[in-house]
Amino acid sequence: MRTSSSGTQPHGISPNKRTTSPKGYSTASEYICALIREDQKRKAEEKLEALLLEGLEGDPVEVTDAWWDEFRARLIERHRKATAGVNATYSRCIAVARSA
Repeated sequence: MRTSSSGTQPHGISPNKRTTSPKGYSTASEYICALIREDQKRKAEEKLEALLLEGLEGDPVEVTDAWWDEFRARLIERHRKATAGVNATYSRCIAVARSA
C-alpha cells in the first residue's frame, strides 16, 4: 500500500491514529478481546445450563447443615484452586509496577 509524503494511507487515514468505533473499541485488538470475552461468557452460560439440567435430573439430596458445610468447603477449595494462578500473576504485575 502506498503512503503519501505526509505518512497517511491513500484515503488520508494515519496508520498510527487511534479512532473509536461506535461500540467504543479503539483498536482491532480491543475488539478481538471483546469477542473472546463474549465467547467465553456464552460458553460459561452453556456449561452452567447443562450443569443445572444435570442437577435437576439427578437423585434428590437431603440438604442438612452438614451438607451445606461440606458444600461450602468444596466451593471454597475449588475457588482457591481456580484463582491461584490468577492471584500469583496479579501479585507479580503489582510487584513489577511498584519497582518501576
